[in-house]
Amino acid sequence: MKKLISIIALFLFSSFQLFAQHDLVGTWERKNDTINSVKIITPTHWMVYAEEKNQNGTEFMWSHGGTYTLKGNNYVENIETASWEDYGEVKTDFTIKIEGNTLYHKGSLIMEDGSVVPIDEVWKRANTNNSYNNNPSVGVWDQLNSTYTLPDGSEESHTNDTATRFQIITPTHWMRMSHRDDKFEHFMGGTYKFDGKKMYPNFEFSSFPDDEYSEVVIDQRVNGDKMYWDGYAISKKDNKKLTFKDEFQLVGPKVSK
Repeated sequence: MKKLISIIALFLFSSFQLFAQHDLVGTWERKNDTINSVKIITPTHWMVYAEEKNQNGTEFMWSHGGTYTLKGNNYVENIETASWEDYGEVKTDFTIKIEGNTLYHKGSLIMEDGSVVPIDEVWKRANTNNSYNNNPSVGVWDQLNSTYTLPDGSEESHTNDTATRFQIITPTHWMRMSHRDDKFEHFMGGTYKFDGKKMYPNFEFSSFPDDEYSEVVIDQRVNGDKMYWDGYAISKKDNKKLTFKDEFQLVGPKVSK
């Protein structure tokens, strides 16, 4: 993951103007009787989340993301971060077709042992009531460091030497995948509201119970390729507050779709 961030940061920040938007860019949803899945695609990155439906509701299945190449209708995903191990040797080869708000996604996953997993998916473009094209945090981000105060008053911190947070924000959705000491930690995402300075994330899909917080408020400041968050989260269980201060580095182009 750190290799991904360092390489992309050096290349992309000086080359954002080279990445044109295309119809694949956006947030897509796939829902059926057994699975809910959400996928974000930017001009350079992608991230996907899936949960399984069962008699108790839904349960987190997996998440992964990375970069991709698109040539005509040939779409190849490079899996560079995931909630599962041994993803580095998995190869992809897909054909895509977009008709209106529908994405047809076919092809295969070639696993490390050479076995082939066929993929045949139909996605619908996500519809939301709110879209914030003026949100300066729209883009792909690496969290450089974080300091936070837990509800019991104890203070903790980390940098991306040990804790990585791969985060995508679009005008309508956000997603974050977290690893600590090279092990998957958690995933979260959803829609949000933005009033010009403050961001109010909604936790609509996650690897932990998505009703954990009753309120999350983030004071946001973007300065060039850096973003600074100063916020808090209120626990729904005991109404206690977690506060945090985060610094991010932009590693993917800001988009407006």
